[in-house]
Amino acid sequence: MQSQTIAFDVYGTLVDPLEMSRHLQMMVGDKAEALSKLWREKQVEYAFRRGLMGRYEPFGVCTLQALNYAMEVLDVSLSTEQQGFLMAQYQQLQAYADVIPGIESLKAQGHYCVAFSNGPAVKVKELLDKGEIGEVRHINWHFNKAANDVDLSQQYNWRTDKNIALGGYFDDLASHGLDLFNYLLGDIENVVGLSTNQQNLYSAKDAIVASWIHQSGVTGSGSWNFGCSQRADKVEILGNKGRIEFSVFDEQPIKLVTIDNSEELLIDNPKNIQLYHAINIQKHLSNEGWHPSTGETATHTAWVMDNILK
Repeated sequence: MQSQTIAFDVYGTLVDPLEMSRHLQMMVGDKAEALSKLWREKQVEYAFRRGLMGRYEPFGVCTLQALNYAMEVLDVSLSTEQQGFLMAQYQQLQAYADVIPGIESLKAQGHYCVAFSNGPAVKVKELLDKGEIGEVRHINWHFNKAANDVDLSQQYNWRTDKNIALGGYFDDLASHGLDLFNYLLGDIENVVGLSTNQQNLYSAKDAIVASWIHQSGVTGSGSWNFGCSQRADKVEILGNKGRIEFSVFDEQPIKLVTIDNSEELLIDNPKNIQLYHAINIQKHLSNEGWHPSTGETATHTAWVMDNILK
């Protein structure tokens, strides 16, 4: 039999969203089944319609908005704490009974299985919080790219002017990943780095390496080079039972590798990459939601980067 790649949708195919009625039963009694069903219907509709309109929102946003719609239609009231509990439980739905043996059978036949989800990049944090790779030991980020035409021409570029940005492209790009690592693993409390200018195409640094340790005890390392032949963007989180691989910028699947299994989760980037980032900022400022990246976290990330470039 020829080997094939077989892709599964997560919700409704691998796990049962209607399982939420069990939690709802304790909150709304006899309305639990109707609320669970309408919630799921609207969740799918919101995600589908936004996809058609090119107005992407993370699946969690669609899920919460669908819950609010179902509550209003069925005249149900749930506290903020109850809604938060339900959203958390939605990330821990159990697989259908035939999923694991079915996938194992397909893999035994030589097929490659992947799962599709409309979930955000915080899926990585979910995997960590669920202990999928056991106790986290180390995180490493390797990022490099080739010098572009402006670099090679040695035309002036403010991004690579050491008087504006000592780290050059590092200052422009590394903050995104380092801020994310603080979110995933807790704040970095100690960091050292080395940096140099290998190409002499501009005044800023173009090769940087760093080592750090998080408050949680997880160690970290990174390397950023802006004069290599090809682009690379790979993060690897190592645990005592497996590892997670993903990309900060590139549209690559999240890969979970454990002692007994390997799986990939494909999460498409939105058409307008900053859209929901801006929306969540607005919601945070209006006390209608929470954004994990704030001025406080940015200040801490700036401190980390300053120490790397010392």
